[in-house]
Amino acid sequence: MKKLISTVLLSVFCFTIYAQNFEYVYADVMKIQQKSYADINELYSKIVKPNYTDEKKVYAIAKFVTEKISYGKRAKTPLNTVNSGEGVCQDYSELFIALCDIAEIENYYVSGDGRTSVSDIGFYNSSHSWNIVKINNEFQIFDLTWAAGYVVDDVFVKSFNPFYFNTPPSLFILNHFPDDEKWQLLS
Repeated sequence: MKKLISTVLLSVFCFTIYAQNFEYVYADVMKIQQKSYADINELYSKIVKPNYTDEKKVYAIAKFVTEKISYGKRAKTPLNTVNSGEGVCQDYSELFIALCDIAEIENYYVSGDGRTSVSDIGFYNSSHSWNIVKINNEFQIFDLTWAAGYVVDDVFVKSFNPFYFNTPPSLFILNHFPDDEKWQLLS
């Protein structure tokens, strides 16, 4: 238990340092107005600035998705997700992929089981998705749906959770079980 608590505290500390380095990126993302976009490239040019490193690009894209998209109805395309301002986990993941593809960031769509309750133990339900990106030859895990907020009584509550930005694999596996075990990123 001590090891788990230490690991969680280290993760939060590392994210705090990480986020502090990108405060101006977050400020730029928050200035983006909700509007209808003709294509994803137009949106990308609003999110990513020419001087951004790959890390900053991923952070900006992830912050845009978590701040501007709410959990709701299935949107079916990244453009519909942006223009409607809502989607499900698959939509969050597909929008992230579309924007990372434009940025030429290696990325992967991962499907699997995301467990939110002890009543899920013993059952496998591949009904969730998240993303993995490769930056500086290192894989990073992002669950933008869970980072954006949570659902209570079928109502989405927007509440940013930094734990799901670049979560260490050893902690992510506690409640995320990918269909393909290679995406556990564990030996």
